[in-house]
Amino acid sequence: MAEMNELLVATYALKEGEEPLEQCCVAVLDTETEGQVKRPGGEGAGNVAGALRDAALTEGRTGSFQVAGIAKVKIAEAVEIGDTLIVADVQGRVKPKGEGELAAGTGIVGRAISSANTAGSLVKCILCIPGEINA
Repeated sequence: MAEMNELLVATYALKEGEEPLEQCCVAVLDTETEGQVKRPGGEGAGNVAGALRDAALTEGRTGSFQVAGIAKVKIAEAVEIGDTLIVADVQGRVKPKGEGELAAGTGIVGRAISSANTAGSLVKCILCIPGEINA
């Protein structure tokens, strides 16, 4: 059976002064300016805006971000089918949530529906933005 994928996308500008964001990496909302995103501050970052669909995004430029549906996301470590994914690093890659408890405000990116073992690989993810864990 063919995979159905209804896309919901939003357009955001990458905040001035930010390092470039790679395709399939996630960005977080800039809470100071509407319509802008920035790179995540690190592991577990909240306020996830979506996964970049464009080839790359540089500061001040506008890009297309997938905010719902099945998206490809770049991983920082091995991911298995069914893993709950969170932001892994400042690059906007993702990783499995793991077994332990996370701090309040940790952003959930989605659930993996494919797997890969090598950092930098892409996996398919059902996005569930927003989805911060509350303590």
